[in-house]
Amino acid sequence: MGCVLAMYVQICESTRARISLTLKTKIIMRVIIEPNDSAKKRMLAEALKENGLAEVELESVDPTSLSVEERFLKALLTIQEEGLIKHKYDYAWLLAAINRGIVEDMSKFISVKSFIDYVKGLGIAGVAGNSTLSLYLGYVNGRFPDWCFSDKCDNREKIRRINLINRFLNLFRLY
Repeated sequence: MGCVLAMYVQICESTRARISLTLKTKIIMRVIIEPNDSAKKRMLAEALKENGLAEVELESVDPTSLSVEERFLKALLTIQEEGLIKHKYDYAWLLAAINRGIVEDMSKFISVKSFIDYVKGLGIAGVAGNSTLSLYLGYVNGRFPDWCFSDKCDNREKIRRINLINRFLNLFRLY
């Protein structure tokens, strides 16, 4: 009777592999393949298999997993439908959250214009222009969720802005 030890190994940044080891020196490795890194994993699995180091079984992750862009769009459309985007400049709070690393998996935008182009490229209308978003972006101070706004907004407006970002983050993580 052999004991089985299961562990998770980080192969590369977004790769998970489950390895089952038995005392009989036979390794069975199950690799979870995600859509964006399956080629790397298949190469690793084939190398292990060719060298007789493991018996490899490959399985795919749910193919309905959404990309970052799809999650962003879906979350953005939902907060629009819910009426949380009340002003064109509300997109400044979203840009601030992304560029401060609050929205996981999203790269920072190199400029306000690149953010506007990205959002418009997704088919979203009603985004404020470059100068307006730049102006409002400058009003954000502090660390989220304790942001302060220097545009003399009242406490209700401050809470609305922070809640907008919280709702977006919850949706983005959900999808």
